[in-house]
Amino acid sequence: MNYTDGQEVKKGQVLFTIDDRTYRAALEQAQAALARAKTQASLAQSEANRTDKLVHTNLVSREEWEQRRSAAVQAQADIRAAQAAVDAAQLNLDFTKVIAPIDGRASRALITSGNLVTAGDTASVLTTLVSQKTVYVYFDVDESTYLHYQNLARRGQGASSDNQALPVEIGLVGEEGYPHQGKVDFLDNQLTPSTGTIRMRALLDNSQRLFTPGLFARVRLPAAQSSKPRLSTTKRY
Repeated sequence: MNYTDGQEVKKGQVLFTIDDRTYRAALEQAQAALARAKTQASLAQSEANRTDKLVHTNLVSREEWEQRRSAAVQAQADIRAAQAAVDAAQLNLDFTKVIAPIDGRASRALITSGNLVTAGDTASVLTTLVSQKTVYVYFDVDESTYLHYQNLARRGQGASSDNQALPVEIGLVGEEGYPHQGKVDFLDNQLTPSTGTIRMRALLDNSQRLFTPGLFARVRLPAAQSSKPRLSTTKRY
């Protein structure tokens, strides 16, 4: 483990290191096989070149010449296969270092030093990482409100579904009004028939670390040159 629980980490930072002895040995074995394949290919090519000269003087048979040429081609294929094995072994070794895919705050480590981790369908969760620079607020809009804003966009009075730049106002529990501003950056491609709503997402700047993922927020959409009341909803982000 290469970080402190709750620490803010940078993209590319190593968070965990898995015991790499087995994978390092596999890489060395693959590299040795590649070196052997290259040596054999060099020998096969030399023999093929030699028979190229001798076949014209009938010192070697046509059949032997074809066998030597085929062996040289096969040796090159063996090199490519050995190189692929080296690449795969190198990837496995690289994967023993678990790195942060984004900038964010890491949670506590769920696996500590010396414990066994697994991959695949039963993969062990090592920790969770959430972005801190920006946060998303997900909320649902009813069908009539969605159609209202679509009509505004068609008339050039609001944000279109293409650029999705509709402004939103955000308020947290305990705050008066909606003091935070954001922009809609995602609009789903269909309504949910059972609820008659469509999912939207707002993006908020969090450079001041005011928002923590998982909080509830009140969301309000502006009326935008219309007498229709603003939509107010409460969702978790």
